[in-house]
Amino acid sequence: MNDLIKNLAIAILAIQAITFSVYVGVYIIYSKHYKRLIASFREKYEFPFPYSFHWQTGIFGSVAICYFFMMLRAGRKAFFLPKTSDVYAFFKEIPSAKISWLSTLFYLSLLSFFCLTLIALFAAYIKLFA
Repeated sequence: MNDLIKNLAIAILAIQAITFSVYVGVYIIYSKHYKRLIASFREKYEFPFPYSFHWQTGIFGSVAICYFFMMLRAGRKAFFLPKTSDVYAFFKEIPSAKISWLSTLFYLSLLSFFCLTLIALFAAYIKLFA
């Protein structure tokens, strides 16, 4: 049973490594668009806390910024931003084709995080029950 879990953990680790590599690749490919999107947002609006920190951290904060922008685009409430804010109008003037990569970047990071969580659970299981 432990060998099965170890092999499964190795397979998930491989999936996570591939997912994270693709995530970094997508970020590199779209980094100019990402920076341009942030600059155009900052010209008109101010990022609410904690996004005011995340936009400055590059790839490390891109997950939170992608989530923030996805919430704005969908018209759903973003953290620390009142639903009545005029910030939600930002994406009405930006074509969807220009920002379709945001969801790809966000979901790749989510998949990578999920894989790491599974690996941690498998490691805890092996440590506790082996």
